[in-house]
This record gives sequence, structure tokens and C-alpha cells, in this order.
Amino acid sequence: EKEVMNTLASGGYVATSISQGVYNTIRLCHLKGGLAIECGDAGIGKTMACKQYAKDYPNTAIYVTVNPCIATTAAFLKYLCMVLGLPSGRKDDMWLRISDRLRGERKVLIIDEAQHLPIKTIETIRSFFDTYPEIGVCLVGNEDTYSNLRSGRAAFAQIINRTKLSKIMAINRELALALAAKEVRIQAPIPGKSTVGIEIPNPGVTAVKIREVLGNVPKEQEKAKILVSLGKDLMGRVQT
Repeated sequence: EKEVMNTLASGGYVATSISQGVYNTIRLCHLKGGLAIECGDAGIGKTMACKQYAKDYPNTAIYVTVNPCIATTAAFLKYLCMVLGLPSGRKDDMWLRISDRLRGERKVLIIDEAQHLPIKTIETIRSFFDTYPEIGVCLVGNEDTYSNLRSGRAAFAQIINRTKLSKIMAINRELALALAAKEVRIQAPIPGKSTVGIEIPNPGVTAVKIREVLGNVPKEQEKAKILVSLGKDLMGRVQT
């Protein structure tokens, strides 16, 4: 919560654990190509991380944000043509111009507010990296972004099914190298869920002081008969 408040107060990009996770996801998608999905609640730094990545890699990262008015296939292609400085026209002509601009050197297309995208538009976007596997597409949005992909609709289910657990486990070292991390721990799948967990350690080690932990015990637990302080979670909250 403190990290989120710092991000909002700064008015710019702050490398919190959440925003850095989004940034790392985009980076991996940029390096490996294909489709990546990053979702979460509003106001946690996703958009700032997307914009910062596009700023850091201006020649190979394209950032766009979607709203309901430009979510249809024709409207999205027209918008993307405008961002890339390409002429608009018929859908097939726009697709050819965009794909020609994206192919070649590894590029990543970052689509913010992706929960607004309907099936047909997702299919069109998918066709870019189907044709040119080096292209990376990162969909960023709220929880609906992922739930849409898991909803069982054929267009989305086909995308999800392309990710095989064996392939994910096999690139453990590649992930660590790409993210400049000492190691990356993969939990595939997470017990009781149909999802895969990837744990990336923070670049620096933060000491957890016993006084700080004992001094921030939740009020509802202060009168507990047996209280064990475990430390802090990833967000810096005391866990007892």
C-alpha cells in the first residue's frame, strides 16, 4: 500500500514491486516474442510501468491504450496506424502496413486497458505474432483481461492453450538471464489453481526488524492468546 501511495504521489514512474513486475513481463515479452498478459486492480502502477518501458525503448516498443470507442477491429487498426504514422484505409491494407512495420527487429506492442478488446480484435492482434513470431504483444488491464481469456470462448482459449507447462519449466534459466535475476522460481501449476506462478527476487535484500514487526501487529490480533510474528509479505505488510 505504501508503494502504491508513493507512485500516486510522485505523478510519475516509481519502481515498486508491482510496477517492476509489469515492467519485467513486458521485457520478457519483448525478448521472447508471443503473447503476454499482465492484469491487476486500477491504480497500482501498471500504466506508469508501460509508459516507462516505451520511454526506455522508443525504437522497438509501441504503447497504445484502448477505450470502448476504439476497441473494434477497424477502429483499433486505424488507431494503431495513426500511432505508427501509417496511412489508414481498408482493414486488410492497414493490417499489411502494420505487420510490415512490426516485422524484422524484435518489437513489442504494449496494449493498455486491454479488457475492452472484443474477440475479433484479439484475433487480429494475435495474427501479427502468428505471422511474425519475433513480435511481442503484451495485454495489460484489469482482472477481466485474464478472465476473458479463460472464459472458454474458442478464440481466447486457443491463445491460452498455446502455453504448455513443460515449455514454461524449460525456460527457467532463460527467464533469469533475461531479467538479470540470480534465480527465478516457477510454481507450475499453483496448487488448486489452473495458473502458473513465477517468483522473481527483488534486486536488493531488505532487512526485517523484529521491533518493526512487533510494533505493527493488527489490532484484531493484539489480544490473541498465541501470537507468532512471521515477518512481512511482498507488499511490506506484517504477517502474524
